[in-house]
Amino acid sequence: MERKEIFTFKEICKQKCLAKENFIKMLQEATGVSVTTVYRWVNGFSTPAKRDRIAIAKALGSSVETLFGTK
Repeated sequence: MERKEIFTFKEICKQKCLAKENFIKMLQEATGVSVTTVYRWVNGFSTPAKRDRIAIAKALGSSVETLFGTK
């Protein structure tokens, strides 16, 4: 029988926040822009420039068209 781990709400929030921080850092490193700029993209306050969309797609192993619907 497989034992299922039980996490508290606080533990789950910490894991999710850490995952988001790691994702933002990865995008920042891939594009060379500031962390603040990446937060703006992730939260929908701005859209990456074309060169940044290309770098993001490459880092995520996807296409610009799939991620952003544009070239």
